Order: sequence, then C-alpha cells, then structure tokens
Amino acid sequence: MKRKRFMFNIFAIVIFLLASVSTIAWYIKTGRIYELSDFSFHASRVQQIFCNLKQGHFFTFIATNVFQQTGVATFLFYPSTYLYIWAFLLFHFSYINAFYIWYALITFAAFLVSYFSMLSFSKNAF
Repeated sequence: MKRKRFMFNIFAIVIFLLASVSTIAWYIKTGRIYELSDFSFHASRVQQIFCNLKQGHFFTFIATNVFQQTGVATFLFYPSTYLYIWAFLLFHFSYINAFYIWYALITFAAFLVSYFSMLSFSKNAF
C-alpha cells in the first residue's frame, strides 16, 4: 500500500511538472512576454532587485535604478520574496526566459503545496 501511494505521488508530481512546463512552452517559443495589468510595475521591481544583486546588495528597500530613478519605496509595502527567484534567474537566462521559468516554478510550487496540503488533510490520495 505504501509503495502504491508513493508511486501515485511520484506520478502526480510528474503530471504537475509537465503541466507547469506546458503552460510556458508556447510562450518561450514566441520570445515575447504578454503583459497584463501590473506587469511592468513588478518587472521594474525585479529589475531593481537584479541591479542590487549585481552590486552585491541582497536586500532592496528603495528603488534607485528604476521608476525614473526617483527613489520609490515600493519595496517597503509590497512583498518581494518570490521576485528574488526571478531576479536570480536573470543571471543565467534572458529576461523573457527567466520570467517564464519563474512562472513555471511558481506554478509547480503551487501544484505541490495544494496537492500535499489536501493529501495531509484527507489522508487519501485516491
């Protein structure tokens, strides 16, 4: 029974991984970011985090390189923990690919958290 449950969990994780990758595959092929609503605002925040990381500063409080270099303090009010993943990906990938890889990672993490949370709640994967 434990082996069956383990194999089902592995199968579910593979399905989640495939679903996460399939959500970005077409977009990566186009080489474009399709932005909606607040995308440029949050992309600017990631750019500021990336600039600070390149300069050796891990924490970002005031945006001095973006937002027309006005010193906007948006980092004090908006959480930026998940944006650091995107910023670190910028060291290895283009801006577009880094965004879509970050998006797939967040989607995959959401699948995992929701699946294992429900599994611990229901005690049954079937």
